[in-house]
Amino acid sequence: MELRPSYHFPFLPISILFAIVCIFVPNVYSTDPPKKADENYRFHFALSYYQLGFLAILVIVGVLRMVTEIKKDEGRERLIRCRNRLTAILVFVFLYILMEVFMTFWFPPDSQIKCYLSQCGQFILTLLASLYLIGILMTCAIFYNWLIIPTIVIDGTMCYLLNMYAAPEYEEVYRCWMITFSVCLLDLWYIWSRGLLDSPFYSLPKMYERGEIDYLPTIPRPLFT
Repeated sequence: MELRPSYHFPFLPISILFAIVCIFVPNVYSTDPPKKADENYRFHFALSYYQLGFLAILVIVGVLRMVTEIKKDEGRERLIRCRNRLTAILVFVFLYILMEVFMTFWFPPDSQIKCYLSQCGQFILTLLASLYLIGILMTCAIFYNWLIIPTIVIDGTMCYLLNMYAAPEYEEVYRCWMITFSVCLLDLWYIWSRGLLDSPFYSLPKMYERGEIDYLPTIPRPLFT
């Protein structure tokens, strides 16, 4: 029988949250005065109207898929399927981030090709997030250990170096991509070394429905039985 570490609070796969943030990274070139009054800023990037559509898809499709996923009760088979899907999507996130970083060096900031490629990558990520990631986020959990601490330290150090050496116009997006890349790599190691867990919000109601437990934390336990 497989033994899993016990936990008392849901540890959501934080890589999913950062992957969703990448959908809304500004990608439209603009020469309007930036918010930061700094003479080093020659240009900046703004949100596009397409990203409003991405938000609508994420909310509408994501909620429908989340309800469908919560109703499933397939035990370990569901966790294995979620692990494989999450792995494939995280690999896509890696490739997407590498593409974005590469384009900041290869294409000029006002390149239309760069803008279109970014929007295509964000659209694909929106579909993957709404169809699969939202459901996994609401029904699965990861047991994080001490490795999260050096990850935070490394990310903090890299953010400091970016603040010193990176082009100011790209500093914020570099920071977002770097943290997302490291967190996704960490989660990828966790789900293959420790596996995914059922989130308490998902597993406790299922256990109550099957009669494996006689009360839920949200339902007062009877004083006398």
